[in-house]
Amino acid sequence: MSSIDTHQNQKIMQQTTDIEDFELTENPISDAKKWALAASIQAILNSYLRETKQFDPRISAVIEKFPLLDNKMISRLDINIEESYDMILIQLPFTGRWIQTEVTYYSLIGQHHYIYYFVCIEQEQSPAIITAYQLINYMIEEVSHYTDSQARDSQKQQMVDRIGNSLTKMEYYYDHHLADHGLDCNDYIYSEQSLIAGHPFHPFPKSSEGFAIPELTLYSPEMGASFQLFYIAVQSIYIEEHWLDEQTRQEAISSSIYQQATDLLHAKGVQADQYHLLPMHPWQAKYIQTLPIVEQAIQSQYLVLLGSLGDELYPTSSVRTVWNPKDHRGYKLPLHIRITNLIRENTIEQAKRTIDAARIIHHKRTAIESNHFKVLTETGYSSVKVGTLSTQWTTDLAENHKVNDSKSATDNQFNSSTAMTLAQQEQWTAAMTVIYRPQQIDPEHTYVVASLLESAPNTNEPKLISVIRQHAEDTVPHLSTWLSKYTEITLLSLLRVFTDYGISFEAHLQNSLISLKDGMPDCYYVRDLEGVSIDRTCPSVEEWIQTLIEQDSHVLYDHETSWLRTGYYFVVNHLGSLIHTIAAYEQRSEQHYWNIVQQQLLIWRTQAALEGNSSLCHHIESLLHVKTLPAKANFISCFQAKGDHPSFIAIPNPLYLAKS
Repeated sequence: MSSIDTHQNQKIMQQTTDIEDFELTENPISDAKKWALAASIQAILNSYLRETKQFDPRISAVIEKFPLLDNKMISRLDINIEESYDMILIQLPFTGRWIQTEVTYYSLIGQHHYIYYFVCIEQEQSPAIITAYQLINYMIEEVSHYTDSQARDSQKQQMVDRIGNSLTKMEYYYDHHLADHGLDCNDYIYSEQSLIAGHPFHPFPKSSEGFAIPELTLYSPEMGASFQLFYIAVQSIYIEEHWLDEQTRQEAISSSIYQQATDLLHAKGVQADQYHLLPMHPWQAKYIQTLPIVEQAIQSQYLVLLGSLGDELYPTSSVRTVWNPKDHRGYKLPLHIRITNLIRENTIEQAKRTIDAARIIHHKRTAIESNHFKVLTETGYSSVKVGTLSTQWTTDLAENHKVNDSKSATDNQFNSSTAMTLAQQEQWTAAMTVIYRPQQIDPEHTYVVASLLESAPNTNEPKLISVIRQHAEDTVPHLSTWLSKYTEITLLSLLRVFTDYGISFEAHLQNSLISLKDGMPDCYYVRDLEGVSIDRTCPSVEEWIQTLIEQDSHVLYDHETSWLRTGYYFVVNHLGSLIHTIAAYEQRSEQHYWNIVQQQLLIWRTQAALEGNSSLCHHIESLLHVKTLPAKANFISCFQAKGDHPSFIAIPNPLYLAKS
């Protein structure tokens, strides 16, 4: 994840950043803003370079392609830089600019670390040092040319707003963590709540449109938030529920909350046994009360507001998923907040896909899991039948107001179930759909991997190294050995599950937990089954159709898509950033560690051949002998309004071995 050379970068940024860009006139730039700006620029530049296929921007490689640039280059700027780093050139072809800067670490996977001075080179103009904000504006202007010209201005403004939102939120998070010097990463909850910079290849990784600044302290994991859930009682005929089995339904909500809810319903004069409980994020509970269908349902007591009940839960790194460390219950809650690209609510399609995946994994759990590989499955979902509520509203209006042709426009608002558009019905259903995700882990030895790959503020040591040392009696084992063990319990396990059952997990860094024992990887947990894709051509699928899932289940994909998702989410997103973090920490080439993974794959291929597992051999061969791997194009996809279905590009495969 994001790694920033703090001492040198603060010095350079003070020299080269226009104070007016920070809306400050007298006070120096805060450390939190420096960190937030540095992390944001790194993510924007690295996203841009990857998505425009500028895989090696070092000056020697660029000059080979553009020899006429040589006359315009600045060998060194008149800035006091203590060390000489690799100079790079970034081409902006649509706007006719080049950006010159230096990297303190050149990354094979594209996670370069920058010295924060930037020079703009334009035709027939003298090279000029530009501010950090000018750089961001230049990048936005360049990428805007990947969208339709008629939409360009509005898309540019939207990008400016979202990058600004992310930058502002990130500054608050850094400020919070810089102030809490006593915090360390010695438990699971801290790891979930200390992912400050976020996705290293996203232009606005911490944007959360909808949360006001004062609400960050209440609800943001990065601010150490915790809160009670808000409970709504839903009359039974208006609830839709699907569960793995009756036991998981009964265990979804604690008995103490059921008892509190029963007492409250009795106090309100309604029959508790006629209602089901629906837990909600407290922010979302306020939001849904503004929806006309909910307002009417509350008046008619089809929905009854019970208020905040039970223990305080902790939001995890995904913001809208919460977890209770006392009983290990967890909930993937709808939240009408645009976090990065998307409004984070749960559509019925997503909920059904999640439960379909959970049914299959529950059915094959013994075969899939081991002592070192576990799947954290969702157990069910519940939602409000918005369409049925709408029909009941029409009936109530007819009975109470004797509806006729002269009735008011207000009374006609939902004059039939079809008056509510399908889009409205789906939107409001998604706003009230909760997915249940218990998470049985050891919180003293388990961490979300995404957070471990960031460094705590004011340090250059990744939290990964800190927790390894913490569990290994203040020593750090040989990281090559550590990586070999890690890939064995992660990559090999994922390959076997895909080979045997066609199941591909969305095993990116934020969906991955790792438990350590004596500092070494001991158990890998993958979570969030909404991202599972199952190869419909796998022989096992035939036995699951009708018994576990429907023929047209949204969890089923073609083979190519399922395999692509494995290649991106684990190999590129997950393993790429992990290897980058280890290599940058040890100041070694990333290729050294990719070579270790290559050797692991070759060993596994030999073992698979001895087992007669030709399919596993084939998949291992696919990783070793394909020249490119897929990567998401988040920056360009955002401009093209494809955040929910982003484009993929091909990047060089660091595992590639030419066949002899």
